Amino acid sequence: MHTILVLGGYGFFGKRIADCLVSEAGIRLLIAGRNLQKAEAACAELGLPGGNAVLINAHDPAMSSLLRKSDVDTLIHTAGPFQMQDYGVARVAITARCNYIDLADGRQFVAGIAALDGAAVCVCWVAATYRIWNCFPNAILR
Repeated sequence: MHTILVLGGYGFFGKRIADCLVSEAGIRLLIAGRNLQKAEAACAELGLPGGNAVLINAHDPAMSSLLRKSDVDTLIHTAGPFQMQDYGVARVAITARCNYIDLADGRQFVAGIAALDGAAVCVCWVAATYRIWNCFPNAILR
């Protein structure tokens, strides 16, 4: 079972991605964000158990440990806007040894993320599976 946590999974893009992934066999889907009630409501809409809602603040220093405790294999970061963010969430994913995917559209954010490649490779960061990547265009275009 591959555990995917969608950070911002109750937002505009996060909901679409979660909706696409919920029916995939072999995936345990977690919906996360700063508002547990919204995460629980999104889980209910998706037919997921309430326990799949996770309270996470992207700036919480304990986020890495929470990802490990939740056995997260892949973190999908949809909590933009990315123009105002640093690479904190990506760094946390590296520390937690989970795959990292985001929806960044900010030119500086996208251009600079390669700076994390060395750290990611050092902890054996693995690219996401094809079916996850394949889901993105369909989810976003809905």
